Amino acid sequence: MNIRERYERACLVRDMYPEFVDFARDAMLFLGFELTWMQADMAIWLQYGPDSQMSEAQRGEAKSTIACIYGVWSIVQNPSCKVLLVSGAQPKADENGVLIHVFISLGLGEARVLDP
Repeated sequence: MNIRERYERACLVRDMYPEFVDFARDAMLFLGFELTWMQADMAIWLQYGPDSQMSEAQRGEAKSTIACIYGVWSIVQNPSCKVLLVSGAQPKADENGVLIHVFISLGLGEARVLDP
């Protein structure tokens, strides 16, 4: 796929998901989960909340996953956007990095990760 085709696909994805909660719902379905009401609330808050923010919820609410998906959605919406991934544990940081790579590859129309 040439650069123009990739750009056109990226624009289609950008236009398809003006709301992060919709992107998050489809991303979670891709991962095999349904977006819970709390995750949907986090998604809306991430998009419309204050610039300096911190998300708190109990274990197992997929906070890191939603944050990673938000980073990908932000890049899809604005390719010049910069995302900083911070984690307190190396294995979790590695896992989140792989997740972001998979979604960037799929979200921008370059399904290299799934190619045989």
